[in-house]
Amino acid sequence: LLEITRAYTPFASGGRAVEPRFITLVEDTAGKVVWRPDVERRRALDSGVAYLVTDLLRDAVDRGTGSAVRDAGFRGPAAGKTGTTDDGNDAWFVGYTPALVGGVWIGFDRPQPVVARASGGRLAAPVWGRMMRRIAPMVDGPEEWERPDDVVEREIDPASGLVLARGCRPERGSAREELFLE
Repeated sequence: LLEITRAYTPFASGGRAVEPRFITLVEDTAGKVVWRPDVERRRALDSGVAYLVTDLLRDAVDRGTGSAVRDAGFRGPAAGKTGTTDDGNDAWFVGYTPALVGGVWIGFDRPQPVVARASGGRLAAPVWGRMMRRIAPMVDGPEEWERPDDVVEREIDPASGLVLARGCRPERGSAREELFLE
């Protein structure tokens, strides 16, 4: 879980990988911060690519297998992906906001089915949503992902998925807006 959660950090932060931290600060009894680790970041991915992946994974939370995040009451910006092993031994959800990345894994040390019809969407996504409902309001950070300049909207033909030339219409139905790298 730590490895896949770490792999999602560039999507959340505009292309910069961030090394996970288990302790974010230490305070004394008066509440004064006595230690805070340095945040290790490195460029890992083009910011436009990170934004496009985030746009796709937002749909997974808002309308897809991760929609239990919303059912659990988390309303902030979120993107993520569920996962389940074929035999239902493991269920997970890795998600992120513009300021946080976190993962939830549900399973046993010795593989066995968690419950009948186990899935990351049914089991792990709602746990992540409840955690973020509590944690996200306490974290400073951007409120939304900023679209990079090289990400543009273009109309596409929904039947073919092809970009329409300016002034053209699809053969049937209505054009739909999609994001692309310029």
